[in-house]
Amino acid sequence: MAEVEFIQKSCPCGFIYMVPESFDSQRQDDHQSFFCPACGSKRYYAQDNEEEELRERLAHIEKSYRYVRASRDRTKARLEHEVRVRTGYQGQAAKLKRQMDAAESADG
Repeated sequence: MAEVEFIQKSCPCGFIYMVPESFDSQRQDDHQSFFCPACGSKRYYAQDNEEEELRERLAHIEKSYRYVRASRDRTKARLEHEVRVRTGYQGQAAKLKRQMDAAESADG
């Protein structure tokens, strides 16, 4: 038969008691209530366990990644638009220069 590991716990009433490590680990994972054997007060783990914290961090990182990627895509689209606008202005400037050159050579 396997040995059962115990963990020491305490209650605000001052009572110190032992619980199996597997029970304590399970309560940390499922956040279900357990009770002090002396005074009967309700106890539970409100904080997230390590796995839950890692999942939340991963979700935050993924959200940040999507935001940065969308921002990059918007910036790239604006840049491409500005390049097209500049190219259009350059084309218009070249056309006006040709027209001016043609007008000068016709006058001269």
